[in-house]
Amino acid sequence: MKNTQKGSATLLLVILMLIGIGAGSYYFYTTQKAKLDIGNVATPTNVQGTSTVSSSTEVQTVSKVTLTDKDFLAVVEDPQGRILARGDIDLDGTEDVIILNIQCGASCGVSLFPVLNKNGKAVRINSPEENFAPAFYGSSAAKSEVPDVTIKNGIITLTGPGLDCMKSTTKEDDICTEEKWRIAKSVTYKFDGKNIVQLSVTPLSVADQLKITKGTYRFSEFTQGVGSNQSWYYQLNIKQDGGLGLSGLNIDGFQTAIVMNVNGVTSGNNVDFIFDSYGEGNMGGRYEKGEVLFTVKPTVAGLSIEWKKMEPFLTTSIKGSVFKK
Repeated sequence: MKNTQKGSATLLLVILMLIGIGAGSYYFYTTQKAKLDIGNVATPTNVQGTSTVSSSTEVQTVSKVTLTDKDFLAVVEDPQGRILARGDIDLDGTEDVIILNIQCGASCGVSLFPVLNKNGKAVRINSPEENFAPAFYGSSAAKSEVPDVTIKNGIITLTGPGLDCMKSTTKEDDICTEEKWRIAKSVTYKFDGKNIVQLSVTPLSVADQLKITKGTYRFSEFTQGVGSNQSWYYQLNIKQDGGLGLSGLNIDGFQTAIVMNVNGVTSGNNVDFIFDSYGEGNMGGRYEKGEVLFTVKPTVAGLSIEWKKMEPFLTTSIKGSVFKK
């Protein structure tokens, strides 16, 4: 009897051991298979973010693809193209841009191209009319000046003189005189899913026009040379409203590549820009820390330049030079 009970107990123990081994093998197999399946999920490259998988289903969460400046500029096929503004034009959560494109033939004109980030690819918006018409024309006989451009909450805003003032008009009441041309205006647009649509035109007050706001201001010089033309391009990058504090100044052109940091200091109603240091990539210059390079005075036309230690390349630029945004 005792032997029979011992045999039954031994048999029961063996059965329990086999069940335990089987359950452990099944658990090991299923968990490792899930890990292998997760490891084999294709993860997109050039994507910022991480992949996550839930315990019940294999769900991959990946953030939007971020494009580089090179990606955006490639679609306009202009090596001199420049990004003027960044923001979410189509409200899809990714950064889009507006690019300044310059074409020169018998004369030069400019175009503003909105370029979207669509599923990780740069896509240029091609409207039936010139983009940002009718207030802005860059490539027609009636050219607008390059405006200041911003993108916020899907609204594109162009600000500057020459907007909504077409010189080619035939209506006497609408003739764009020089006085009208100098009036700065703010023009808003939005993307309707297909085209850029103009929303509003608002003239700026004189007080608004006389404010120095952060952003990029430009001035250029040009002369016909022997064998080749000569030009110089100044770019003043003001980092704070009012022009105070450190700003960047780049001068590129004929035998010139200057990169420097300048310090804006109030001088009455004007701002003195004082040399602080040279920047990365600088290849020239002869200025010392503390020297006043030039003074700017806010006007309706832009920032009027009074040259000090820095002098323009051309004597014709000594008077009447203006930084324009």
